[in-house]
Amino acid sequence: MTAIYVDVDDFKNSLSLAGTTFMDSDAEAACIAASAGIDEAQGRTYGKSEVDEIRFFVPDDPELIWIDDLAELTTLRVDSGDGTYDTWTLGTDFRLEPLNAEVNGRPFTSVRAKSNRFPTGRLAVVEITGKFGWPAPPQQIVEATSIIAGQLVKRKRDAPFGFVAISPDAAAYIARSDPQVTFLLQGLSRRALLSSARLG
Repeated sequence: MTAIYVDVDDFKNSLSLAGTTFMDSDAEAACIAASAGIDEAQGRTYGKSEVDEIRFFVPDDPELIWIDDLAELTTLRVDSGDGTYDTWTLGTDFRLEPLNAEVNGRPFTSVRAKSNRFPTGRLAVVEITGKFGWPAPPQQIVEATSIIAGQLVKRKRDAPFGFVAISPDAAAYIARSDPQVTFLLQGLSRRALLSSARLG
């Protein structure tokens, strides 16, 4: 489930609706849809999973693997292909990158082998357990979510008989086309990360 990147009460305050209830359902739906739309447009999730998740990655390089955004690591285990997992130690066997991700409030996006090498056979697997996503949504995401949610509510209110759906697809369209929103989101997408990594 997508995290909500803007507090509904804060969003209502921004629309001068504090203390009212007549727009509560639309405001909540707009905040949820805007958050999901940003995730769709950006190709990543800016919230953090509440509980540990297990995800699997297939190494194609013995020194580096790209992973889903990772906020907190619990364990990393490696299977060379025989179904037996070896637990690797952070700092000794591998490190998480970018190195300053935690300080900058960003997720880890890759794992670099140190004393060991990742197996690259057809059946090799790296298992990562932890909390995936970003440690917290950056301020640009919060602001962009609020702008998109405001546009969704306005469209619904201005439509004849209110027959306009508040949906993640509409929010994703705004995230890709609104100049203010695209400015706020620049450099934060998963595609931008992979593109800069290839160039580097």
